[in-house]
Amino acid sequence: MIGFLAPALLALAVAAAVPILLHLLQRQQGRRVVFPAIRYLRLAEREHARRIRLRQLLLLLLRVAAVMALAFAAARPFLRGGQGEHRPTAVVVVLDNSLSASLVRGDRRLLDELKGLALAATDAAGPDDRFWVIRAAEPWAAAPPGDARAAADLIRGVAPVPAGADLPAALERARGLLGAGADGRVGEIHLLTDGQATEFAGTDAGAGEDDAGPPVLVVAPDRDPPANLGVAAVSLEGGLAPRAGQRVSVGVALAGGRDSTGLRLLAHDTLRAVGRGAAGSVALLMLPAQPEGVLEGRAELEADELRADDRRHYVARVLPPAAVAVVGEAPFVEGALDILADGGRVRRAPARSADVVVSVGGAGLPTRPGAAVIALPPADPVALPALNRALAEAGVPWRVEAQGEAAGDRADAPADPELAALLADVELRTPYRLRAEGDVDAAEVRVRLAGGDPWAVGGALPDGARYLLVAGPLDGREGDVAATAAMVPLVDRLVAGWASAIPEGADLAPGAWVPLPGRADAVVGPEGERIGVEGGAPFRVPPAPGVYRVLAGDSLLGAFAVNPPPRESELTRLDERALRSALGGEARVVAKDDWSREIFRARRGREAWRLAALAALLLLLAEMLVAAGG
Repeated sequence: MIGFLAPALLALAVAAAVPILLHLLQRQQGRRVVFPAIRYLRLAEREHARRIRLRQLLLLLLRVAAVMALAFAAARPFLRGGQGEHRPTAVVVVLDNSLSASLVRGDRRLLDELKGLALAATDAAGPDDRFWVIRAAEPWAAAPPGDARAAADLIRGVAPVPAGADLPAALERARGLLGAGADGRVGEIHLLTDGQATEFAGTDAGAGEDDAGPPVLVVAPDRDPPANLGVAAVSLEGGLAPRAGQRVSVGVALAGGRDSTGLRLLAHDTLRAVGRGAAGSVALLMLPAQPEGVLEGRAELEADELRADDRRHYVARVLPPAAVAVVGEAPFVEGALDILADGGRVRRAPARSADVVVSVGGAGLPTRPGAAVIALPPADPVALPALNRALAEAGVPWRVEAQGEAAGDRADAPADPELAALLADVELRTPYRLRAEGDVDAAEVRVRLAGGDPWAVGGALPDGARYLLVAGPLDGREGDVAATAAMVPLVDRLVAGWASAIPEGADLAPGAWVPLPGRADAVVGPEGERIGVEGGAPFRVPPAPGVYRVLAGDSLLGAFAVNPPPRESELTRLDERALRSALGGEARVVAKDDWSREIFRARRGREAWRLAALAALLLLLAEMLVAAGG
């Protein structure tokens, strides 16, 4: 029994009418004219007329047959065997179940359409086929081999998760599965994805143009996704820990490509503020004064076709005002702390009981165990050796060096956009330079001068407390930040943010690893489910979004929020050419309507197009010989 991989191309057979038409036109005769000189040829004409007609008919048949054979070859015929429509095949189904696949079009999710295409392979499978199912947004999930029925059950149970799909890693895993487990079967990878451009940005998922790996069939993405708007980030107090008894500023960043929409801010499941926001903007909302403890809530947008990114959870520990002491002469710092103390952000305390100690020129170092340190250089460079000895004794891997007349330079705080905006117009002049003593983490640089030199660095002390070292003495001389409006916000970040313990409330994506405190024995999820854990071991973040609490018995040790990555809100699709380029190698982009015909496309029995093409070539050769022989 014969089938066709491209039956539409059989329509090329209509071209067989061309030689028939030419044959009929050649049979038309002109007006007869009696010419006595050639009457003797009429006898020869009658003798050869039958032979000529047979030759012309043979040429017509050869030409028609050649055109029909070419059309037959173009339609990709194959011979259906008694064992099914394809040879035993090993198929890896890579199913994109990322957040963007939960997009609702009409009354159906995009993921349900992709699952329907995946089930087309299991429906057409034979008893000797083998399947694996990889969920691209859950790379940690097992992908055991199985038959078509087991694969169909897995595919039906796949649900979207609030995470991005790692398609390059999924394809690499698929190739590995086929290489190790195909057992002589022909291999094929079915990539079912929405074609979201951010899933391929900066990656090369292909096996390479010269790699003879298994073919990858990828479904052609929809061209025009709907405009979407999602909550990309929620920032409390500009990244600082909220303070008890103080109102809390909340910045809600939006991403996507839709116009402005309504925005709601909830704390402990109670509506606290409303506003509006647009893509690429940050809406600033305010929460009322909060008591000391854990603050959790969410920001929500009006629902659209992609609902999973319309809310984002946040959690933070509301701390009491930090106790701060200054050791040494720093009048500008003292003035900024007085302003912050009046506002309830800090409280003044002696050095022996302070949470944060501001040390000028190394005075008071090392501090009591557990106290954070802010080290400022002395106004007189002569005192630098004493500062560097104190830094070494405290375990700080940085040193301060004097330099000549320093030119004015701009400051940049890449990890703190709000502070970077405050310092944008400040021209710093400092006679000192910070030098790393050994290998240090690049993340320790908190503020960097435009010329590249670090101006403020921070990290952890041997006892676990934090330190911060600033190149400027903050003494108010010309070009010093202490003489600008940025001084108070800078000191607030020095004291309440960088030098304090890292604020809780990390914003994590599903599948990420988070270290747990040594005493932890359970993590409680957003629905109250309790997950037993091993203290001190890394914990893989579950896929469900929400706030998770880390417990030791009934004692709260910490909390973190789980949210989707912001890039999932960008629904721009790759076109077919860009998708093929991103995948490379043996990739083939297939329209949804053609999917059922294209799967197992090279495996449906024996393909006969080569025989048809050879027959067409032989027919054309015979036609040429007959025509030349005439």
